[in-house]
Amino acid sequence: MYKMLRLGLAALLWVAAVAATPALAATAGGQVFEEGKDYTVAAGHSRTASPEIRVFMSFWCGHCYGMQGQLHRLREAVGSQAAFYENPVRMMGGAAGVESQSALAVARLLGVEDAFTEELFHRVHETDDLPRMHEDFNDIFNDLGVAAEEYERELGSFHVAGMVAQFDQLTDDYEIDAVPTVLVNGLYFVSLDAFDDEARVADLVKYLLSLKGDGAGSKPAGAPAKG
Repeated sequence: MYKMLRLGLAALLWVAAVAATPALAATAGGQVFEEGKDYTVAAGHSRTASPEIRVFMSFWCGHCYGMQGQLHRLREAVGSQAAFYENPVRMMGGAAGVESQSALAVARLLGVEDAFTEELFHRVHETDDLPRMHEDFNDIFNDLGVAAEEYERELGSFHVAGMVAQFDQLTDDYEIDAVPTVLVNGLYFVSLDAFDDEARVADLVKYLLSLKGDGAGSKPAGAPAKG
């Protein structure tokens, strides 16, 4: 009987150890990713309708500016596997920061988002021509070949208002209080430390895009279910 008790205790200790072990996942390339270290789960949220990478950011954020090259290469590495969205927040830049949200929405509608993003980051972080008022945004769009009248018309549209409302709603829903923050499929926050290795973070994001389910305990698409 003593032997049976010892075996039972050992089994309980093994179960407890397994439960306490962080969730690890291996990809086809042999990479191992750890929940709580490489990424965290956005508790209480549901998967987006289609695959996406959403970057909560501000044009006035130095770290956001510094990561632009890495994020661009990540977008190239992911390719058509997911849509890539920048989600500007209104917490930085004052009135100009607020208008930058609407301006990005206009740029997205007019097909000049990448050029606008590059130009605004350039002005904020590399020149003394820092946007401070509405006319400064007219000037940026003029340099991109968009007439002031067209910018004004789109700026006041319901479509742009809806996009800005979504920017703010998502920022509130996910309780974003620091930028940049990278969210995959509406469920997984990517650790910024992961960006120290660009090849690995690309594999990490692809892995997160492949997960099924809603959060913790999700499995890669095609993974066998446990019996």
